[in-house]
Amino acid sequence: MSANNTSMRGQMPANAYVDAQQPAVYSFFGVTTGEIFKALRQRTHMVLFFGVAFISALLWIAFLARPHAQTLFTTNSTHYFYTSLTISYALLRIFSGLFFITLTARIIGLDYQQGTIRIILARGVNKVVLFWAKLLAVFALAMGALAVFIAFDTVWGIVITSVQMHSSVLFTSLNADFWGAAVYYWLTLVINTVATIAITALFTVVGRSLTFGQSLGLGFFPADNFTVILLPLISQLFNNTSLMNISAYFLGPNLNYLPKELVPTLVFADNSVTSPASAGVGPLIHVDLTNTLTVIAIYTVVSLIAATYLTYRRDVLE
Repeated sequence: MSANNTSMRGQMPANAYVDAQQPAVYSFFGVTTGEIFKALRQRTHMVLFFGVAFISALLWIAFLARPHAQTLFTTNSTHYFYTSLTISYALLRIFSGLFFITLTARIIGLDYQQGTIRIILARGVNKVVLFWAKLLAVFALAMGALAVFIAFDTVWGIVITSVQMHSSVLFTSLNADFWGAAVYYWLTLVINTVATIAITALFTVVGRSLTFGQSLGLGFFPADNFTVILLPLISQLFNNTSLMNISAYFLGPNLNYLPKELVPTLVFADNSVTSPASAGVGPLIHVDLTNTLTVIAIYTVVSLIAATYLTYRRDVLE
C-alpha cells in the first residue's frame, strides 16, 4: 500500500498540494450580497420588520381616536395631518431604531457568537473586508426597510385619515411646501439610522457578541437621554450651571432635536404655524444646526473608525 501511495503521489502535479491549501477566491460584492441574503432568510428580522409596520398602522388608528379629531380636521385638514404625520415619524424613528439596532448586532455579531467567524476567515476572507461587507449589508437593508416604513406610514396615514374623516381633501391639499418639509423629515430619519447603526456596530465589535452589541445598543440611547434629564439636578447639587452645557454634545438629544433644526416650519392657509414633532429630550441649551450635525457626524465617524481599528488589530479568539 505504501509503495502504491508513493508512486501515485509521485505522479500527481507538483502544485496539487499547494492548490488544495490556497484560500477560496472571494469578492467584496459577493461577501456583501451573501450577508444580505443570509439576513433576509432569518425569521427574526422579518418578524421585527413587520412588527414595526404593524405598530405604525396602530398609531394612526390611535391618532384618529383622539378627542375632537374630526373638529381639528375640519378646521384645517392640512395642519391636522401634518401634525399627525410628524408625530408618527417621530415614533417611527424610535421603533425603527430598535429594529436597526437588532439588525446590526445580529449581522455583525452572530458569526462571532456562534463561532462561524473562524470558518469564514479560514476560507481566506480578510476580517476587515468581512466587517465592512457586513456593515454595508446592514446599511443596504436598513435603507431599504426605512424607505418601506416611510412610504407605508405616509400612504397609510393619508388613506386611513381620508376614510375616517369621509373626505378626499388630503389627496389635493398637500402642496409642495408640505412635501418639502416631509422630505426634510425623511432626511432626519436617514441620519438617525446611520448614526444608530454606527454606534451599534462599535458595541458589537467591542464585545464580539450579538448579545453584548444588542444590549449596549438598546441601552445607550435611554441612558443618554436619562443623563441629560439628570443634568439640571447635578448642576444644582454642585452649584454649577455650566454642567448643562455638556448636553450639547450628547448624541441622543441631538438626534432628538434634529427635526426642530432641519425641518422647516410650515405656515398654513389660515396663517397658523407649526413646527415638526420630535420625541425625546433635546440639549438643555440652545444649539444650532451646525452643532447638531457636527456632533452626530463625530459620533458616527469615530464609531466606524474605532470598530474598523479593533477589527484589524484583534485576532479571532478560539
